Amino acid sequence: MSPVFRVFQYAEFLRVLLVERKVTTPDTAEVIDNAEGIIRFIVDGIDALLKNPQNRRHSSHSRIRNRANRSRAKVMEIIKSVEGWDEKEATQRRLDFVLEGDLSKLSSRERRTDRHVFLFETCIVLCKAKQPKPVGGGAPEFRYKEMMPLHRTYVTDKDDTEDQKFAFELQPRDQPNMHQVLCARSADDKNLWLGSLIMLQTRGVLDRLLEKTLEDEDRANPLRLPMQEMYPFAEPDSPQNLVLEDGPITRGVPLIKGATLVKLIERLTYHQYADPAFVKTFLITFRSFTTPLRLLELLIDRFNIPPPTEQAEMMHSDDFNPAVSAKRFRKEYCQPVQFRVLNVMRHWVDNHFPDFECDTDLLQHLKHFLSKIGDGGRDLSMKKWADSIAKIIQRKERKAEIVREMTFQTPRPEIEWHLRNEDYELMTLHPREIARQLTLIESEQFRAIKASDLIEWNNKDQSENCCSPNLQKCIRFSNKITDYIQKYILMTENLEERVAVVSRLVDIMSEFEKLNNFNGLMEIHAALQSSGVHRLKETKDLLVSKFAPNSRLLDKLVEESPSHNHGKNYFAKLRRINPPCIPFVGQYLSQLHFFEKGNASFLNGTEDCPLVDQRLINFGQRRRIADIVTEIQQYQNQPYCLDVEPKIRV
Repeated sequence: MSPVFRVFQYAEFLRVLLVERKVTTPDTAEVIDNAEGIIRFIVDGIDALLKNPQNRRHSSHSRIRNRANRSRAKVMEIIKSVEGWDEKEATQRRLDFVLEGDLSKLSSRERRTDRHVFLFETCIVLCKAKQPKPVGGGAPEFRYKEMMPLHRTYVTDKDDTEDQKFAFELQPRDQPNMHQVLCARSADDKNLWLGSLIMLQTRGVLDRLLEKTLEDEDRANPLRLPMQEMYPFAEPDSPQNLVLEDGPITRGVPLIKGATLVKLIERLTYHQYADPAFVKTFLITFRSFTTPLRLLELLIDRFNIPPPTEQAEMMHSDDFNPAVSAKRFRKEYCQPVQFRVLNVMRHWVDNHFPDFECDTDLLQHLKHFLSKIGDGGRDLSMKKWADSIAKIIQRKERKAEIVREMTFQTPRPEIEWHLRNEDYELMTLHPREIARQLTLIESEQFRAIKASDLIEWNNKDQSENCCSPNLQKCIRFSNKITDYIQKYILMTENLEERVAVVSRLVDIMSEFEKLNNFNGLMEIHAALQSSGVHRLKETKDLLVSKFAPNSRLLDKLVEESPSHNHGKNYFAKLRRINPPCIPFVGQYLSQLHFFEKGNASFLNGTEDCPLVDQRLINFGQRRRIADIVTEIQQYQNQPYCLDVEPKIRV
């Protein structure tokens, strides 16, 4: 019960935060209000579940069940307090503590001896209190006498007589002559012990009986789905619309290899289980096989579930209960599907809001749908989910208008100058500051790249008109830097000046490495490997003889570049470093292109299935693409703690 109890604690904690006004900003208050609404929905669901008599199978034994769920520490404490009880044997049994107390044992000669009795779910242990009572903590208080397994023991109530009152008998099944008569202190005490013993012995039988009854009820009132003609998401699974990956199922959820668009939407909001990894992958890659507007329309169609039709054979069955069948359809199908549709929309708005920023019609369509949920007050919990999504939209719209300045725990380093004059260029500026200012520009461009940019770039045709603007901006800037460096080297007037320029570029590459700017490293490396610069043999020879440390450093940096040895050293270093970081974007674009062009986008060709909606989308390919996009996104969270120098940037 501990995890469930935590939910109630979290709900109360969030309520106190809101009531006592301990939050300072409107955005924080809105986030806490959204979280409180979601947790409140869970709390209401738990309360409704507990109010249902069918879900309280052991309500009459709630007191004993609470005791039986005590911590393992309590059981170990009991074991250590009993002298002569083999700890190894005790720990091998299922010792869930239920009850303890003092009872009197009647021998065959009617002699009474006091016993301290521990009742567990599988056995009862009789002990004798040590006399005198041990002084000091840690010493055993009881001496072990005997233990009786409950599943092989008869429990019999004994009538009260003058010699024995409040008594009951324990008799082992395999040893009829070895019986124990125990007397309680009062009638209430006896009823408690008898009730606990009988409940533990009969609980398994009652559980099996209840399971059998529920199975019979489910069999008589099976879960009915809407007609396929009215609700395409009710189409049965078949090889023509769904193909699963071979191999073991991970986390209890099968991996989809290929499916039609309708089947993907169905599994995205499946009524039997939730798959957060599938939701994340789908929202990253869906632009490669459909449009945001089409996705929103399908989600709304999925949300609006028509009622199922009554089948003739069910109507004539004596065990069929229309009310039970309708309730099961609502609880096991409608509510899970509708809540998961809202959950997908929430993740979409929260993590991929540029889809709505670029399309006002799409945003208005979503707002109109959310405003209609919960009309009439029939489902307040669904209304709360819709309101939380609407609040996220409002927060996203406000953030688009507010530019926030980043704050860092450490102070920014001061600007470093080489020669203070107005002629800012490669040889007059400090190498470290050149690397810093370029890194700030490239970090800003890299962090602006969205998942949609990568997917659109990967699916672009021969025309590059307005395809992935953020990614194109990053690529164009890198190409300009490479062209500028190449031109600067070739435009030098003499050999010594050219060697000095190359040495300065090596210094900048070294600073790029310290800043984890691998994109900047590749810009300079590409310029040095260009055909015009690569043929400058005398420049290389003079660099080795005159600037030997820089020459060795250049060789080391080249070995760690993405172009060397298929990027083996580069990826090993990339996994070791701590952000902030700017990885080489071109390497990821090559991988995306490989997965896109090296694998078919659909598992069945146009000849096999001419209709687009019936084609099997290769979702295994999209899953690998989503892994690459996710890896890129993990480097976009941390900005650089550096100051911008406008004079150098201009």
